[in-house]
Amino acid sequence: MVTLPGFTAQWNVPHKGWHLDMPAVADPPRMTRIFLLLAPSAPGGGGAGDISGSHRLTRALAQETGRRLHSTELRKLLA
Repeated sequence: MVTLPGFTAQWNVPHKGWHLDMPAVADPPRMTRIFLLLAPSAPGGGGAGDISGSHRLTRALAQETGRRLHSTELRKLLA
């Protein structure tokens, strides 16, 4: 989720516009994702949010359903 600085007077953690870059699958991933910050980022200053351990939860849900899960379906399952 990218949040541009100065967009609102008070910054709140975004909760509606999140998505997966790739569908959740039951098999272990074949790639590595690295977040690299090249400059300081102040609170509310933008950037990409990521939840620690979310890859395990999405993979478990894909295993339970037996299929690939895209963002829309995964949001419904988590709700």
